[in-house]
Amino acid sequence: MALVAISYSNTFHSPFLFDDIDFVVGNKLLAIKSLSPASLWDAGFGNGINKSRWLANISFALNHYFTGNSKVGFHATNLALHLLTTLVMYELSVTTLRLPRLGYGRSQAMMIGFLAAGLWGANPLQTNAVTYIYQRMTSMATLFFLASLLCYVRARMAQRQQRPLFIAACCLFGFLALGCKEISAILPLAILAYELYFLRDPKQGLLGKKTLIIAALLVILPLLLALATTGGQFFSWLTKEYSRYPFTMGERLLTEPRIVLFYLSLFLLPLPSRLNLLHDFSLSHGLADPLSTLVAILGLGGLIAVGVLSFRRHRLLSFAIFWYLANLVIESSFIALDLIFEHRAYLPTVFLSLLLATALWQLLRAKSLPFLITAIVCVVTLSGLTWQRNQAFATAVSFWSDVAKKSPNLANGHQGLYSALKAEGRTQEGRASLLKAFAVDPTHPQTAYDLAILYRDEGQARKAIEVLNQSLPPTPSLQEQPLISSFILNNIELRANLALAAENYADAKRDYQIYLRFSDTNPDTLINLSIAQRETGEPQQAIASLQKLPEVMKKSAIYYVNLGQAYAKDEQQDKAIEAYQQGIKLDPEYSELPFNLGLAYLKKGMKTEGEQAMRRGILLRTQPRKAPVDPHAFLK
Repeated sequence: MALVAISYSNTFHSPFLFDDIDFVVGNKLLAIKSLSPASLWDAGFGNGINKSRWLANISFALNHYFTGNSKVGFHATNLALHLLTTLVMYELSVTTLRLPRLGYGRSQAMMIGFLAAGLWGANPLQTNAVTYIYQRMTSMATLFFLASLLCYVRARMAQRQQRPLFIAACCLFGFLALGCKEISAILPLAILAYELYFLRDPKQGLLGKKTLIIAALLVILPLLLALATTGGQFFSWLTKEYSRYPFTMGERLLTEPRIVLFYLSLFLLPLPSRLNLLHDFSLSHGLADPLSTLVAILGLGGLIAVGVLSFRRHRLLSFAIFWYLANLVIESSFIALDLIFEHRAYLPTVFLSLLLATALWQLLRAKSLPFLITAIVCVVTLSGLTWQRNQAFATAVSFWSDVAKKSPNLANGHQGLYSALKAEGRTQEGRASLLKAFAVDPTHPQTAYDLAILYRDEGQARKAIEVLNQSLPPTPSLQEQPLISSFILNNIELRANLALAAENYADAKRDYQIYLRFSDTNPDTLINLSIAQRETGEPQQAIASLQKLPEVMKKSAIYYVNLGQAYAKDEQQDKAIEAYQQGIKLDPEYSELPFNLGLAYLKKGMKTEGEQAMRRGILLRTQPRKAPVDPHAFLK
């Protein structure tokens, strides 16, 4: 435990990275001010929160409450959870080894368990689940997953009067695991497998009627749950989810066998040079494209065959293979997720560690001293490699430099490096990284957005629009797509704003209308659309857009000046005058209101009133305001 803790001693001041920024420190619902039930409920189940991971979210909220946005507080919590998980993994290993099926003595089991816990807890592969704060979800789920299984085993071994307590603890920990991450849905299957492998009386047979019924329920119930949560439209939902990714379900299913074996290779050879947050893993398009796809599928089939054939004579080997593959099913099969993340190997490698430790014990012919020396050397070596890997997390620049170096053909790494360099004031270096990211992938939405903003701020609006045009699908495609990611929506809105500023009103109107198909309550976009509609000769549509604004926005000067201009464009001068007058009551110092009121008076032939109002507007323009009222001033 001490060696594991030391290997993470250089992470306490590591910055918030990647999803940490948006989903941990940037999530206002997690920044609770009290420990009231309402605050904790909002942190776990509030709008915009991933409700299926409510317990992990509440843990982030508690960090906010007790330590604020202190990096030390978040990292210390992550490390404490990892150490607890390592301790539970040790207890489970010792308990498993001492079962009659395996038959190890107490001292032997403790020595093997020590090495198993060290091989797992100190392995550099686990850094993405520990040092990367957001993946606390994975470490918490694993902690409660293993605790639930351990309580089940203890219940099976306990006296009759003690069993209800352990069963209750098993159910409680299982419930908590499900509140951390969806991977915990495998827990009932894992418990059933453990029962069959290590606890079931051989005289009862392997596949009794009761066992088959339970196994069938464990397969059917998740399917029913999936159908229920998607309103019976599971396959439609799955199709929509895949529309957000640059690969099909078939390509994902072909690629994942290579990734599953890659995780295994990382666990066995966890050199820091091989570890990365964002791996650039090529897609498989067919069994022989690339050829390693077929090799991986055959290798995976061979691994399954070894697991089946070794069931009777080498029970731990068989179970370790089952455990590894079963715990990758949710994140490495047909569900629409990113292809690869190292933290996904956190839970699956638990029993592989125990298998390796047991194999070493047998290799050294159960000699305690050589085993302990070898175990210490292995754990110290792994701890050193973990400490070295954690050096990459020291700063945002070092972290994203590591990603960009190891995955040079991924835009994310260069774009992340741009943001990190920009935050340190290293503008020119950051600009070079951003241009490199765009060269690698012009369709990467966040890169295109940042580069367009950079060009806009440099006064190169035309270049900014060209960048956005390259990143976005053709307009007809955008108009027909049933689902668009928030990143693409941001780029559509930015292109519309740039077009509006350049007085390309038709282009601006088109993009605002596309944007509002997916986010129809955005006040700024509705106001900007009304401006574009007004200037393209559609004043009545402009009025209709303004009427869609939330009621609170209809009590602002911005609303009334735009409403008045739309009425004026529609030759409804009386209504325009009424709108301007309502706006002036709300904000007498907003120059656009009296100026436009004067124009409306003049169109009605009220020369004196018109000139007076316009002079008032001109005078207000020359006087500094206490606070700007118009968020769209930069567009005019």
